[in-house]
Amino acid sequence: MLGVEFAAEQINRALEASGAQQFQLLPSVDTSGHGTAVAGIAAGSSAAYQGAAPEAALLIVKLGLPDAFSFPRTTEIMRAVTYAVNKAIELQMPLVINLSFGNTYGAHDGSSLLERFLDNA
Repeated sequence: MLGVEFAAEQINRALEASGAQQFQLLPSVDTSGHGTAVAGIAAGSSAAYQGAAPEAALLIVKLGLPDAFSFPRTTEIMRAVTYAVNKAIELQMPLVINLSFGNTYGAHDGSSLLERFLDNA
């Protein structure tokens, strides 16, 4: 399996740190800010901002290469969805998947490999 899993405690420690120490504690960066914005819309729960489901637990799966100009391949999306489904089963929790990722490849009529995979996930 590709990737690394970070626990909430690790993420919170990194958020409390500053500067280079943040990246040492959590070596991942949201280069575009899109994932962070979508997570806030979904489940933000600060005093100033409340998302659509502020009590929700989030499972964030980062896709693609660590290059700001790269795009995830279909197989990476399929692996990410499989990971999320398996994690929800392991934790015995409900799962809603938001694929906030746009692209122009595929048939867009339900017949592409990814669309058929998602229908069966």
